[in-house]
Amino acid sequence: MVGTELSPSLLVDTSSLLRANLDRFDPARIERDAAHVVQALVLFGRVYLDGPSVERNLARLSWTLDIDPGVQLLEIENDDVSALYQRGSSLSGHLAPWDGTHDYLRMHVPEELVAEIGSNRWAPSTYWSHLEGLTLPAELQKMKAALDDGFDNAGAGHPFSGAAFVALARLCYYLALQEEIGSVLLLDKLKSYILSVSSDDPLEEFGSPENSSDPAVRYGRVAHRILGMFDSQVSNAFEERRLKWLGGHERDLSVPLLARYVVNQSKERGWSLGRTISAMRESYEVKQFRLGLAELLNYEAAGDNRGMDEVFETLEAAAGEWSKRLGVPVNRRSFKVTAALPLVEPEFTVPTPRLRGRRPGERLLVLISELLQWA
Repeated sequence: MVGTELSPSLLVDTSSLLRANLDRFDPARIERDAAHVVQALVLFGRVYLDGPSVERNLARLSWTLDIDPGVQLLEIENDDVSALYQRGSSLSGHLAPWDGTHDYLRMHVPEELVAEIGSNRWAPSTYWSHLEGLTLPAELQKMKAALDDGFDNAGAGHPFSGAAFVALARLCYYLALQEEIGSVLLLDKLKSYILSVSSDDPLEEFGSPENSSDPAVRYGRVAHRILGMFDSQVSNAFEERRLKWLGGHERDLSVPLLARYVVNQSKERGWSLGRTISAMRESYEVKQFRLGLAELLNYEAAGDNRGMDEVFETLEAAAGEWSKRLGVPVNRRSFKVTAALPLVEPEFTVPTPRLRGRRPGERLLVLISELLQWA
């Protein structure tokens, strides 16, 4: 159950990290794909990265050297890499071709995909048929043979593009690695190919992650939804007021809330995004959010409708109130302390007050209120 840790573990594929481009990041041009990677790196308590492919691309992923211990490189020996590809090759019998299989990823081969498998650059127009003439590692040659057999056995030709081969080979590799370490998986959107698997296959739930009921998948999805709801309600209210008073405009709040905060904090402090992400991962606000989300999902798993509704009421009330005052400090309080002597009349008995613990909804709002300072 999710509640055994503040959050489940997450395996992130290397091409997602390369596409996010955190080492050479332009805060003025953040894209939604990169924003989702940033959000995942912050909110998951333990993040695993594929050591071999990260080390091959360390010049572009140097931030991984400085980030906190919760983000770990998996040390995978060459023999183990081969074993993972071999396990991944067994998925070739589950390929689900469709009418568009031939044109799957029919594009110039993206640099981020090829960078995962080696340092040699491929011609942008590399086709699947060109792979025979390339010097591929032995495990990728075996993977290609398995994929060719899989497509042939399914009665369909293989994809036209060399990009499709890399995407499928690495998809199978990551599914095998994810199975080995027992984590949820964040994949580059280019690796989205549905595998048709039998009900007794251990990789079944990850063949179609959109339909997965796995608690770890649910954790990431619910976290994204909660932050997105606040972002939408607060930002939309601001946009409506600005339109009313200033007239037409271009919407400039398209970047998700958490990523927008990370960008602004990086600029404010003069830090790299990697350093800012590391600081956020260890912050009180993020740890409270993880705990609150785990508690909410435990309520859901236990069918505790009263507990869930208490969280929903807390979030609804805050979202409604904060949408009225975007840009106003949400949770900045100051107070004075006055010392007083205790009462000493023993004839009066009064109940001793109990300390009330922070409720799950309030834990979630600790982070959200901080993020909205920079909305």
